[in-house]
Amino acid sequence: MKRYILFFVFYTLGSVISMGQNYYGLLKNKQGENLSYISVVLKSCKDSSFVSGTVSDENGHFMIKSPHHKCYLLLSGIGYNNYKISLEKQQSDSVNLGTIILEPNEKMLKEVVVTGKRRVVYKNGEYKITVSGSSLEKQPDVYSVLSFLPFVTVNEDRISMIGKGKILILINGREVSNSLELNSLKPSQIKDISVEPHASSAYGSEYDAVIKIKTVKELKDYVSSQIKHKSIFARRYSDSQTADVNIKNGKWKSYISYTFKDSRSKESATNKYNIYQQNSKEVTTNNVSENNEIGHFAQHGIIFNTSFAPTQNNVFDIQYMLEVNKTSNISNDIESSTVKHQTTEIVTVQDDKDKNITHNVEAKYLHTMQKSNLDINLGYINSLAKDDNSVKLTTSPYTDIYGRNRYEVYTLKLDYNQTLCHILQLQTGMKHSYIINNGYSISNNEEEKYDYNNKTKLKDYVGALYANLSSQFKHLYFNGGVRFEYSSNRYKEYDSNILQKKCLNVFPALEVEYQISPSFIVSMGYETKGYRPKFQDISPLMRYINAHLYEQGNVSLTHMISNNLYLSFVYKNKISVDLNYYHKHDYPLYVFQTSSMGDNIIVNKPINTNVDYFDLRASYSDKFGLFRFAYNGNFHYDITKLPFLGEKNKNKALFAGNFVNQFDITNHVMLFCNINIASAYKSLGSSFQAAYGLTVGTYMTFCKNKRLTLIISGNDLLRKSTPNNNTYLYNIESCRTLSPDSRNVSITLRYNINKFKMSFKKNNSNGEEESRISK
Repeated sequence: MKRYILFFVFYTLGSVISMGQNYYGLLKNKQGENLSYISVVLKSCKDSSFVSGTVSDENGHFMIKSPHHKCYLLLSGIGYNNYKISLEKQQSDSVNLGTIILEPNEKMLKEVVVTGKRRVVYKNGEYKITVSGSSLEKQPDVYSVLSFLPFVTVNEDRISMIGKGKILILINGREVSNSLELNSLKPSQIKDISVEPHASSAYGSEYDAVIKIKTVKELKDYVSSQIKHKSIFARRYSDSQTADVNIKNGKWKSYISYTFKDSRSKESATNKYNIYQQNSKEVTTNNVSENNEIGHFAQHGIIFNTSFAPTQNNVFDIQYMLEVNKTSNISNDIESSTVKHQTTEIVTVQDDKDKNITHNVEAKYLHTMQKSNLDINLGYINSLAKDDNSVKLTTSPYTDIYGRNRYEVYTLKLDYNQTLCHILQLQTGMKHSYIINNGYSISNNEEEKYDYNNKTKLKDYVGALYANLSSQFKHLYFNGGVRFEYSSNRYKEYDSNILQKKCLNVFPALEVEYQISPSFIVSMGYETKGYRPKFQDISPLMRYINAHLYEQGNVSLTHMISNNLYLSFVYKNKISVDLNYYHKHDYPLYVFQTSSMGDNIIVNKPINTNVDYFDLRASYSDKFGLFRFAYNGNFHYDITKLPFLGEKNKNKALFAGNFVNQFDITNHVMLFCNINIASAYKSLGSSFQAAYGLTVGTYMTFCKNKRLTLIISGNDLLRKSTPNNNTYLYNIESCRTLSPDSRNVSITLRYNINKFKMSFKKNNSNGEEESRISK
């Protein structure tokens, strides 16, 4: 089937190229930025009647065919003066009009800022929203802007997409792996944001979706800064401070940011589990634990970035990032365990201290040409993690568990884009990463008798090659590609190999989009993704949870392969529907298992299993006067049923909704109310209760130039956003009742000095490697 589709597309394209005379060019503004979605209309010189039309693509390129009679081109776009080009008859079949600079219409731009509405445009497999020159510039932060994109949900500084797993976030084509940069980015510095709900082969196989942010280009020299403070009032007080300085001088541009975060929490939970005898279905072991924990997290973060642009087509960039994280958790657990009708009670006190220091250095070179660009990234990460956990049971002395892990990561990434035959877009590239880990774990009691001593060494290599080809012919858009990934893993415990694996995976992707009418678009496609286990998921080291519960990785855990077939509809760029069928081969699922250490000991350990499910997403967003909203809905149903005591568990569908509402009271005051609702559902042996989330607040600006902002927000006011759940798998039943420290009131103050310009674009091509070495 794929061969027939490809044959049809290329045959059609070839026929078009061979007929008539094609005119093509590149549209830019005075700042040198490519202009996307500019109207390109071909008119007759005789009577100015309409002949044909198109729009520039996201990179500013356009191509249009002219008939034999004399015509002219009329270029027009919101905020720019119309541009007229007379077309002269040429000998060649294709005529390059070169780079065309559109002049801004200052009067129109001012009108756009006052009356402009937020508008989402769906084209070529992605949703795009323009921020610059629209009412979205007045949003409190970048997270508020992102919440108006289809299927995107935001919970404080955590970004997710309905029905999706891992998301890649790019700022000007560069990866972002943490929230430090996003917290500093102002909506007024954003040009546009686009969402690709089905990531193409050009991105890592582990990414389900891509969010791309483009910033406004600044030409003038400046020195500016921004300071920010946030206080959170919950069961315990938390706060954070950030200071940024941005400098532009000629061809040099530098940015430095320092963030300090001090977070405290107080949470509790009740955990129960029963172990059944498989045949008689009688309870052989019962355990109930009351868990109370006081947590403290302190973070210091520094980012320094400098870039040099000797010419408009060449940019050199280097970045250094330092993160120092300290975590301290003190927990008090009261456990009651019954084994063969004999009950014992244990009180456990844990004092767990973690420290992580990460150095991340990256260098980037970008070369752009009229029809192509080359992007090269080099990266190095050095991370040291230390863990010190003291555990005291009722009648035994303290047992100390020490752990230490050092990671070194080397990365090379190359991407190349090229326009072929004026209508084909080729993307190709490669990525190599090499990770070395040395770790050890030592356990001893107060009498200094060593109970446990373990040393591990890991070497992990991944090499990837990809090619992606896309094109648009009138109302039909085609995007197809393939990604090859080779991986090699070697895991040693002392001098013995406990894991040695090599594999080659192929990830194809195909999408076809057709515009049935100006207001209705349909698209369909197929994609394959791959997910590699985190190192913690394959580590054989036993991790202490409580006296009767441990956690351990599984060295035999394999890569998961996800197959997705989807059908999407977009109506008037306001209503979107996305229907998906997933088959995930070797899906990693953590399962409670009995242990050889004792009848009342269980281990939480991942296994591979195959799962199938349907996922339906819907989105509707609009603006009426002072009221703007974005609503997302989700229906999820699992086909796969897992066993419990010899019988298959029944599944129950999930219905969920996310509702963002904003009210512009004045030019300086906005009110917001965000609601999250999820029904009770059953999935893969787990039963979840209904969940509700409610956030209300206000956003205010002060001073004539709005340099001072204040945000007051009440978050998770119902304290029902995290559901309680029960799990029934194989012969173990577990129940969890939570009392999270999630209800809080936050107050954020932000002050801009000298009209702060957030032109910094954080370079983080090591995002995938950072996520795999993290806990």
